[in-house]
Amino acid sequence: MSNSTTQPGTGHMTILAGATFRELWQRSVVPYETMDVNGVLCKLDGTPVPESDYQPEDYTDCTAIMELRDVDTNALLATFTTADGTITFATSTASQLDTIVYYMGPTATGALTEFTSAVGQVEVRRPWGDIERQYAYTFGYSKQTTAAEPPAITP
Repeated sequence: MSNSTTQPGTGHMTILAGATFRELWQRSVVPYETMDVNGVLCKLDGTPVPESDYQPEDYTDCTAIMELRDVDTNALLATFTTADGTITFATSTASQLDTIVYYMGPTATGALTEFTSAVGQVEVRRPWGDIERQYAYTFGYSKQTTAAEPPAITP
């Protein structure tokens, strides 16, 4: 990974109250500056980045945090962090730590304050001290209507 400014990936997902929230976000990088041309990642000369130039992200010795905040009130709804294990880094098939894993158990998702829209910005601290905003996602909320949990699995 170069020491260049990283542009965050964006997207939307819904947290289902009372259900396990586990998301794996894998990231790739290219070893040179790029630009967006009509939604296509291109080299600075305007030619598309070839698939062969993509390299897996390297999260070795990094830490990360994501605060889930209500868009309307800025209230802190939840925190995901490597400090408590709600964020971990995983190895993909490329055998490199290139995947961020977010986890919130069903009790925690069920205890979330209901919200209409939230935002989570993922900040990664590199071993050399830089902090990169790698993702900026919006979140929806789906209220739990089931009062009982599924039956336990018996061997």
